[in-house]
Amino acid sequence: MKQLFWKEWYELRLLPLASAVCVALLIFTAKVFAKTYDSAHRFTFGDTILPLVATWMLFGLLAGAGLIAQEVGSGGLQFLSALPVSRPRVWWVKVITALGMLLLSVLTSAAAWAVIDAFVFQSAFFNDPFWHGHMALWAMTGMALLLLLGFFAVALAVSPFLDRPISAVVAALLTSIAWLGILQNAASEYVDYVAHGRMYTWQPNDPHTHDIGLILMLMVALSIPVFAAISYWTFTRGETLRSARRFRVGALTGTVSLVMAGLIFVAGWQMQLW
Repeated sequence: MKQLFWKEWYELRLLPLASAVCVALLIFTAKVFAKTYDSAHRFTFGDTILPLVATWMLFGLLAGAGLIAQEVGSGGLQFLSALPVSRPRVWWVKVITALGMLLLSVLTSAAAWAVIDAFVFQSAFFNDPFWHGHMALWAMTGMALLLLLGFFAVALAVSPFLDRPISAVVAALLTSIAWLGILQNAASEYVDYVAHGRMYTWQPNDPHTHDIGLILMLMVALSIPVFAAISYWTFTRGETLRSARRFRVGALTGTVSLVMAGLIFVAGWQMQLW
């Protein structure tokens, strides 16, 4: 067991450092684009926090997608199966180690963000009046961490069906987009017809928007153990080995996710969300 922990740690050891470097690069890239298109633009909290949250989501996908796909592609799964350790224990060791390294990545990237925010942008966060006397900071942090766990769980569920980490990351990203889109639509429908009995149209500071956000986060929290259970069942039942059944399930999941992600993108484009 100890050797297995060290093996997983060794494979993920660069994750915290990479997350700190990534958030710094994203922040400075955002600053360059802002200065290019608006020379009078002054960086605010929103300009610096979005790269941090994006980094958390990205590394959640990276940590979850490569956890099992890498073992399948490299042949390491056969080696793990030969160890005197049951498959459920192997899965738990992998997941616990990955979550621990993700927590370190959150801390290191947040520390890098705080240093950049304080010394480069003259503390845009603390100078933003929106956050003075509000609990919004803690709410946003909780939502970001919940989404991080959600992206990790989705990637963990997708990982056993692919042989290469990069393919697993792409598939997990598409699946995550489809997953969030479906949940957001379900939350909107609930607020529209169950809670308020009317068609919802987005307006700034509309309290119904907060209702949708709360319901969405609740559904995200409930779906995390579902994705984890899919990964656990697939891994422990041996479906990570190359087989026709594994290929069919993976192909079906990938096709559905790709179609849903495309539909969500087209709908957002028509609504001029991007």
